[in-house]
Amino acid sequence: MNDELENLIRQWGQEGKVPCSAPAKPTPVCLTFAEAESVARGEPHPRQQAEAHAATCAYCKALVADFREALAEDVKATPRLVSHRPLTRRLVYASGLAAAVLIAAGVGIFLTLRPPADVSILALAEVGLQSQVEAGLRPRGPQGFASGDAIMVRVELHHGGHLALISVDPHGRIDVLAPKPPSQNLDLAATAGTVTLGPYTLDDTTGQETFLIVATDRPIDDLESRVAKLRSAYEHAADVNALAEQIRSWPAQVEVVTFEHRAPR
Repeated sequence: MNDELENLIRQWGQEGKVPCSAPAKPTPVCLTFAEAESVARGEPHPRQQAEAHAATCAYCKALVADFREALAEDVKATPRLVSHRPLTRRLVYASGLAAAVLIAAGVGIFLTLRPPADVSILALAEVGLQSQVEAGLRPRGPQGFASGDAIMVRVELHHGGHLALISVDPHGRIDVLAPKPPSQNLDLAATAGTVTLGPYTLDDTTGQETFLIVATDRPIDDLESRVAKLRSAYEHAADVNALAEQIRSWPAQVEVVTFEHRAPR
């Protein structure tokens, strides 16, 4: 979230224009932001289970109502980003829709200022050269790295949780990249703020690489068996978006980052 939008939200809260009571925390069955936007636009429910649940759930009805109010006011968002990110991430860029939804009396303010369980953990995830990340430099434009390069992942967290890094190499092999320094667990306990993962040295397998940065409120039980199921699903569909949706059902948040892995010059 940019500083201007955050200051605007905080100002509304201080002026008493937003109710003090917070909505109930969502359950794993509740609508995501992207699903609530879809329902508010009159599109079919993406999940049959969620449709029946949302009809009686106060949280889901409030979320859809906020989006309908924003859309009714003809707030125009920026063009859709070419990204795998869910709506909670796109709200940062679509400032018009974000302001309407977040300032509306209800779910948005609570999710932004005091994120409930499994919601709005990830604020940012990006990959860069180790030298860039350690120097605090932000990558610009499409990223590309060569075999032998040491790369790192920078993650910004709204609040503390657990992180895991899953890679899909150019041949479709899926693995969990262990934290560094090594620990007994494949997921990493992290506090709010900036977290770095790596460095990891790229091998000789060139092509498009994909990192799935996974964030949860709690330790990720049986991570290896969960990843084994991801491998099985990927063998059938070879669809990274499907992998991301499967991870979100754990429940977890996931950010998908791709980059070009090329041979050294």
